[in-house]
Amino acid sequence: MDVCVGFIPYLNMAPFHRGFGPDPVERNGFRFEFRRVSPRNLGIEAENGRVAAGAMSLMDFLRLEDQFEPIGRLGIGVHRAAASVLVFSRRPLAELSGECAVTDDTATSVRLLQVILEKKYGRTHIHYGRVASSLMFDGSADALLLIGNEALQAKKEGIRGLPIVTDLGEEWFSWHKTPFVFARWAVRRDLPQAAKQTLEKILRDSLRQDDPEASAESREYWKHFAYDFTDAHEESIERFRRLSFPSDSMKTPSPLAGEGGDGGCGVAENEPPTSDLPLKGGGGSTLDQITRKILAGKRLTQDEGLFLLKEADLMSLGCLANRVRHKKHPGNRVTFAIDSNPNYSNVCVAECLFCAFYRPPGHQEAYTLSVEQVMEKISRAAEQGATTVLLQGGLNPGLPLEYYTSLVREARRRFPRVTPHFFTAGEALMMAEVSQKSLEEVLMALKEAGQNTLPGGGAEVLSEYVRLRISPKKKANEDWIRVHRAAHKLGFKSTATMMYGHVERPEDLIEHLEKVRSQQDEYGGFTAFVPWSFKPGNTKLESKIHSCAGPSAYFRILAVSRLYLDNVPHIQATWFSEGSRTGQVALHFGADDFGGTLIDENVHKAAGHINTTTVDRTTAMIREAGFIPAQRTTLYEILRVFNQPGSSASERVQEGWNVK
Repeated sequence: MDVCVGFIPYLNMAPFHRGFGPDPVERNGFRFEFRRVSPRNLGIEAENGRVAAGAMSLMDFLRLEDQFEPIGRLGIGVHRAAASVLVFSRRPLAELSGECAVTDDTATSVRLLQVILEKKYGRTHIHYGRVASSLMFDGSADALLLIGNEALQAKKEGIRGLPIVTDLGEEWFSWHKTPFVFARWAVRRDLPQAAKQTLEKILRDSLRQDDPEASAESREYWKHFAYDFTDAHEESIERFRRLSFPSDSMKTPSPLAGEGGDGGCGVAENEPPTSDLPLKGGGGSTLDQITRKILAGKRLTQDEGLFLLKEADLMSLGCLANRVRHKKHPGNRVTFAIDSNPNYSNVCVAECLFCAFYRPPGHQEAYTLSVEQVMEKISRAAEQGATTVLLQGGLNPGLPLEYYTSLVREARRRFPRVTPHFFTAGEALMMAEVSQKSLEEVLMALKEAGQNTLPGGGAEVLSEYVRLRISPKKKANEDWIRVHRAAHKLGFKSTATMMYGHVERPEDLIEHLEKVRSQQDEYGGFTAFVPWSFKPGNTKLESKIHSCAGPSAYFRILAVSRLYLDNVPHIQATWFSEGSRTGQVALHFGADDFGGTLIDENVHKAAGHINTTTVDRTTAMIREAGFIPAQRTTLYEILRVFNQPGSSASERVQEGWNVK
């Protein structure tokens, strides 16, 4: 089998090229042909199917990640300074105005410069113009961005009239304290796993080889780069993704991109007119003004969010949310997970008025499972294809920290393909209280045992007005934020949730969204936002609240969540808590995910709400709603795309994956 690999003839890429020359490399039945391309053309060749792998610019990788997956953690990152991604300017970046000239091969670097100028320094009125090379620069622009060998040469010789030299890698590091990543080795997802593994071995073998003819200057230059990424590099990729997403420019080809696109620099967008939306109230209405603001990539205020929640026309709101959803996630794909939601204990001292599941310590119906009994539940889920197990219980003061770490450790050891998505914020705080350790120590113990995600349960509505009325014995709402902030700081990913439809006011819901958005701005650790309605059956609130909030409230909250949470990548609709028909319609109100299959669930069941499904039924529901189903992991990695109903040949399966 022939595999075409694009390689970029830059000096910083040289360590990857030691293992091959101009002739194809044959290994394990695969023939790897290495084609010389520029960074920009590599993205175009990959998109058009002419190369199957390459060290893609970060912008191209993010744009094409539905088709390509990383090759391990290989790529071009830096430790701090980039050395060959440089801006030559008349004034410091913080004072820059006017025009910045860029050369053809700078998609990721242009976007990085934009992000730094706009987000770090507030310089939003820069015009970006293209020149073919530094030799064609006529000196009229206020700055010139160069990368690669041209940057190195210009640094030696200088650029007339542009005396200030700024290293963008250094600028990013001083801002975020994480090293930047400029390119990532990636391979087509539909390539055989054996070919992917063979190519990774070729690249790693090349990194281990020495080049005896390399100059001392080259060796010194290579020290700037990290070719095998650390967690800090992965964090930097996600941070860059978040900062680039507000206008979705990285997936929208711009006039600067040229024919076929090069990952999009985001210097301009061709927005359809807002009149495409069925707005009510005319061009000067509040909804019209908010629509124009959102489509310009600007952030909603709390007052604007409150207007959308209380007064906006529901269908216009849904149409706007759906438009934003498709900008953030182009295409027609809706993801879901095969998961299970078992419980290890129903013992809880919080005594929340909305909960029908808990039992106080000593109650005849109280239970706590042994580690082995929990493993049996996970085993049954794994046998049915689950890749995520969301394990939670009550706030049980009778369990030591070792119990929780044993659950994580054993789950990781026995079921390596299952992500232990265990324990809510409240449970983490209880662990800290019982063990007399700090929250950070508890989270680190869980991480060392093998856990790297947290579920978002226990948030309810993050308002003290609400907490004092439905869960007065629970800790302050700020503690939920505190747990997730600490977890994100340690590298965990988590979800954010909201349970509405009880005693909250619209202002409380916007307060909740604002707290989630503000926390996301800090570390970007939330993968998704998941709202659901309160189920009053068998709870202490049932005498006051007799029914659920209903579909209209659900659609409105989903749509507002998509518009307000501009930095949270995924909004989850749920067939489970709201019913299959409501869940299907919700996919047209801004949601891009359909939750999980929930092989095992007891909390809603205790409130008299019973809803079940299968993988086949889940994919059918998504198709009936007009979308293409795709199975995902806890971290939203795509495992399988169901392109046509009932045709296994049409499914693209990523074999040999491992949930990290």
